[in-house]
Formats: sequence, structure tokens, C-alpha cells
Amino acid sequence: MTSLHMPLPFSQFSPFGAAILASTRFQAGFAGAALRFQMEGLTFWLDRIEKDVAFVGALTGAQAAPDALDVFNDFSAEMITDYARESSRIFAVAAKAAKETETIARGEALRTIEDIAASSVAP
Repeated sequence: MTSLHMPLPFSQFSPFGAAILASTRFQAGFAGAALRFQMEGLTFWLDRIEKDVAFVGALTGAQAAPDALDVFNDFSAEMITDYARESSRIFAVAAKAAKETETIARGEALRTIEDIAASSVAP
């Protein structure tokens, strides 16, 4: 059993135990998704800053205006491609987070239904 599926201590004594546990699972899922977004964003910015530094170095090393224009055009094309690729990655992370949230919500809904059914049958 993973730690997310362990029962809370003394939750059977509280009518809100299941709700507290469900809320905790959602918060943990949200925190995980937020950290994945931050990791993806920071990785992208680190890569972009390295490319920006290389661009400035290449621009200062250009001997003539046509060379500088070529460097600028190459940098701009690569930058647009990088931002488009990163947008795709962010959407993939968002889709994964949505799927994980749906799985947690479905599990909590089924667990709640089972709890209600068990409590209505019990004397």
C-alpha cells in the first residue's frame, strides 16, 4: 500500500475522516503537479538563458552587419521553435496532472459510495 492509501489514525471515530483524507490526497496531487510545472519551467529557462548567452557571444563576434543579421535570424528561429516545444511539454504535464486528479477523484467517489453503502447496511 502506498502512503496515500493508508487510513488516517482514528478516522473511524470522525464522520469527516474520509473527507479529510480525500482533501489531503487532492492537495498532495496538486502539490506534485505544481512541482512538475516548476521543474519543467526552470529546465526550460536554464536552457534558454544558456542559448541567450551564446547568442550574445556570437553577436559580439560577428565581423559585419550581414553576419550579425544571420546570427539574429538563426537565434530568432530557434527561439520560436523552443517556445513552441515548451508549450507542448507544459500541455503534456497539464494533461498528466488532470489524468492523475481524475484517478484520485474516481477512487474517492467509489470509496465514498462503498462507505455509504456499508453504513446503510450495518445495524
